[in-house]
Amino acid sequence: PVLFLIPPFVYFFYKSVFDDTFRLKGNKNAFFHFIPAVIVLFLYLPLYFSSTEYKVNFIQTGNCYFPLHWISIAFFTFFVGYLVLIIVDLNRNIKNSRQKMSGYLSAYFSTARTIAILLIITLIIAVALKLNIINIPIITSLVFYYIIYQVLVHPEIFFACKFATEELAIKKYQSNELTQEEIDQIFNHITDYIHQQEVFLDSGITLPRLSYQLSIQTHKVSQAINRKAGLNFNDYINQFRSEYCKEKLMDENYTHYTIEALGKLSGFRSRQTLIKSFKKFYNKTPSEFLKRDT
Repeated sequence: PVLFLIPPFVYFFYKSVFDDTFRLKGNKNAFFHFIPAVIVLFLYLPLYFSSTEYKVNFIQTGNCYFPLHWISIAFFTFFVGYLVLIIVDLNRNIKNSRQKMSGYLSAYFSTARTIAILLIITLIIAVALKLNIINIPIITSLVFYYIIYQVLVHPEIFFACKFATEELAIKKYQSNELTQEEIDQIFNHITDYIHQQEVFLDSGITLPRLSYQLSIQTHKVSQAINRKAGLNFNDYINQFRSEYCKEKLMDENYTHYTIEALGKLSGFRSRQTLIKSFKKFYNKTPSEFLKRDT
């Protein structure tokens, strides 16, 4: 019966990650997702009260008073059904993200869809080869190898959630506008805090984290930055990092540092991000800036 809880919980996890309006608590329809698990529990009840010899025989042979293979088929069908439901929802989100948001969110949804499709293929192979539950992990390991490969080759996709959060926040404030006075106050508070605490030196700073530190709602911070600075959160933070890095490039005490080391010191995750940011704000690379400065 516990196996039949996996598909609903996978679906609930997906909804909680990708749908900020989803709430499991108080959801009256949530009970229906667990009906199959309850049915299987009642089917297994006589087995729980059977003799030890009968249970041992069941474990060794799989023979029972009801056809066990039908339970396996029902589980695989149940799981595939939920994965298809997730894929359909992901397709809709991918379409919306391409129309309204940047490629980060679209790539995030696309990767999740690929993983769901691979899980379906894994389950189909398991049924076709008549694999039992013990052997299924051997095939599912291929799916996790694929996920690890994606993390190594395209790590930005799996860190795209912070970019997606910012984009969703921007969409949210469109229907919850702040007054110009409120925007000015919030932006001044943000700027003062960033200068005083130098939070831009933290390569892991995100919009939600900064909002938490400021005790201001995320969409309000995003709106203030977007309206006053004309930049999204990441570009706004990178602007501070670029300025900090530029100062260090001109400081004689840091002449023994490499450009990459100064980038790390300034909060940039990579040399590529540093160069891209420098070009955006100063129309030249750090190397070109050094040559011109000397």
